[in-house]
Amino acid sequence: MFCKRVATKIKKAKSELEEIRLAEREIAEALIGNFRTVLKDIDADGPAQLALAKAADMTAEARAALQGLDEEASADEVVRRLGGKASPALLVFVKALVSQARGLAKVMKTVDGFGGFAKQYEQIEKVSAHHGNLWEPLLYGQISRDRAVMFDLAEKLEFTATSEDGRVLDVLAHAQRHQAACGEYITAFDEEGREVDITFATQNWRKVVVDKTRPGQLVR
Repeated sequence: MFCKRVATKIKKAKSELEEIRLAEREIAEALIGNFRTVLKDIDADGPAQLALAKAADMTAEARAALQGLDEEASADEVVRRLGGKASPALLVFVKALVSQARGLAKVMKTVDGFGGFAKQYEQIEKVSAHHGNLWEPLLYGQISRDRAVMFDLAEKLEFTATSEDGRVLDVLAHAQRHQAACGEYITAFDEEGREVDITFATQNWRKVVVDKTRPGQLVR
């Protein structure tokens, strides 16, 4: 009965993954369209590149007018060297900065039209979260109601390793010790300070249990 129930929950988790994939397909298509639009904005003939080229020309003109001066040059020296052209040169330089800013603003406006950077990042995370055949993260949502019963069974039944490899039982004991934990993470070390060995698990399960940003901890 226990094995049958787990098999049913796994089947439901895989079905949920398929439903997510169908929903994510629409998001992925929208992201591709958004990315294409941004690329057009920053491509060779796009508004951002044109503004950048214009800003570069203006900057070169301003630098030519100001060439030979440094921050220690006196006002009289500036007037003498530039013949009264300091103000026009600086105005050109300011215009160059404005033109460059407009190019960036065009790209920013395009992204804002798609809902902003935060929205785009959120959609990217949704698509990448279930990339591949990774149904394991969804299993907990299916099996959470049976969690207490499973721990109750684990306490009443006596398990024996079928070989000298007792890693599975060590991990089970570690889970039992932290049964009442409420946080998202538990320690990856046992009572003797040794790291719990989960290398027996499949690669997909290790991806779910281990968070690379939280060394020394396991996802509860």
